[in-house]
Amino acid sequence: MDWRTLSCLLLLGAVVVSGVLLAGNVTQRHEWTQINRIDSQLQAERVQKILQHLKYPQLGRDDSLQVGAWSAESRVTLLWYFASWCWNCNQEIPELSKIYSQYQSSGFDILGIGVYSPVTELQQFRETYGITFPIVVGPSRTKVLDSRQHTMHYTLRKMVGDERTWGTPFHIFIVNDDSVSIFSAPGEIRSHDLRRFLDTYLY
Repeated sequence: MDWRTLSCLLLLGAVVVSGVLLAGNVTQRHEWTQINRIDSQLQAERVQKILQHLKYPQLGRDDSLQVGAWSAESRVTLLWYFASWCWNCNQEIPELSKIYSQYQSSGFDILGIGVYSPVTELQQFRETYGITFPIVVGPSRTKVLDSRQHTMHYTLRKMVGDERTWGTPFHIFIVNDDSVSIFSAPGEIRSHDLRRFLDTYLY
């Protein structure tokens, strides 16, 4: 192999590597979002009705959890939809866990809902980040694009206009005050925005 051939191969390899890194940067980027109230009474009632009927097996346990009844016990409940392979979920969870530990005693609770992920990967995710809030296993446990359209996660996302492909992380907030208010946030939430939200509705 002469030096010209070797140079061409090295150049081609550099182009391929650069393309892979560039593609990674495209997919691995933050998706910051805001927490927005679902103002339409009809839509909020539809979301609330769906949540009342959700029942999922708890990760690492033999029993299931009724989402509606469980969320009624706290002043503010976050339903956090996540996937073990989701880069944005992995970026968000350390700060989310920290905020949970700081605000739990004031009436804030989180329910993690694992989607599009095998049970073993959800267990590893929980162990890796030392998650202390409960996690349930969603009905779709594989990363198959067609299967996502048959989940309540997909239904809830479309109700609030989330057009992302997989839609994780996805947040539904249930605020129990004189009446029930529903908020959504499709994407990552900045920690200062979440703290401001909790300070408003917990105190």
